Amino acid sequence: MNWYSTYIFITAHDSVTPYHMDREMNFLLQIRGTKTVKLWDPRDPEIMTPAEKDQLLAQRHEPRPTYKPSFERKAMTFELAPGLGVHHPFIAPHLVTTGKQLSISLAITFRTQRSDVWTDAHCFNHRLRSRLGVAPGNVGSRGVIDATKAGIIRMGRQARRLLHSSR
Repeated sequence: MNWYSTYIFITAHDSVTPYHMDREMNFLLQIRGTKTVKLWDPRDPEIMTPAEKDQLLAQRHEPRPTYKPSFERKAMTFELAPGLGVHHPFIAPHLVTTGKQLSISLAITFRTQRSDVWTDAHCFNHRLRSRLGVAPGNVGSRGVIDATKAGIIRMGRQARRLLHSSR
């Protein structure tokens, strides 16, 4: 783990946090009330294509992949009550609804060296797709290639920093 943050969510009854994906992992722990968490497998290309994952991690302000009704059949549903929790894998799409009472939960959000490498490798892929029209290999299948892609992105960032600081 190389970065973490914690959040306390105090949510009104019958609330919905719409379908979305985060750029990190977390453990969501229920303290009071109930929540229903629906998670989808981020490796499923029907849920999120390789190009959508590349864009999600490369472009902070671009629209995120959207929910389709056909996804419902693939949802993993977790019913959380006080003392129960669920792990959200890296960039796993999810949506959350609360029950009939006020809900309080704790989220422990974190990134790892691997998730940082994957993020940078997705950025590399996005640049190849958007600038050169090339369809690169998927991130997560070959660690050495992911690390090489991430290294190239990191060298480019460092070069830009050096150029800007010398002005």
